[in-house]
Amino acid sequence: MAIYDKVRIKEQLKEDEGFRQRAYWDRKQWTVGFGTKGAKGEVITREKAAERLDKHIEIAERDFDVLFKGHEEKFNEVRTEAFMNMLFNMGLGTMMKFKNTLGCIKGTKNPDWKKVAANLKQSLWYKQVGERAKRIVKEIETGEKA
Repeated sequence: MAIYDKVRIKEQLKEDEGFRQRAYWDRKQWTVGFGTKGAKGEVITREKAAERLDKHIEIAERDFDVLFKGHEEKFNEVRTEAFMNMLFNMGLGTMMKFKNTLGCIKGTKNPDWKKVAANLKQSLWYKQVGERAKRIVKEIETGEKA
């Protein structure tokens, strides 16, 4: 099971995603609230958006546990939250395509976090997400909140 600060990641995701009361088209889907999947024309309150965000954080936690099963001890809270943020942002299916990054973590007893960060910096995700990606990658590299 992933170890992380639930309050801290929720606040970080709220800040990263911002709040949108009305659904909007976001690359591949309708998005509403704090960056969660919505429906065309959907309107949501902050309270309902926060509840939905909690459910999506639980999904990101489960996805983290699936993605890094047997490797959890390699992560501190900050790195766990950074990868959960990425999983929230792009989903497990897309994250599983990061073969080099995952190999740098799973292929060794002690991951070279600088190499993990360097791999992430070469991704399309890094180019598309901007400042959020820069912060997340720095947290993965250093193991400390940026």
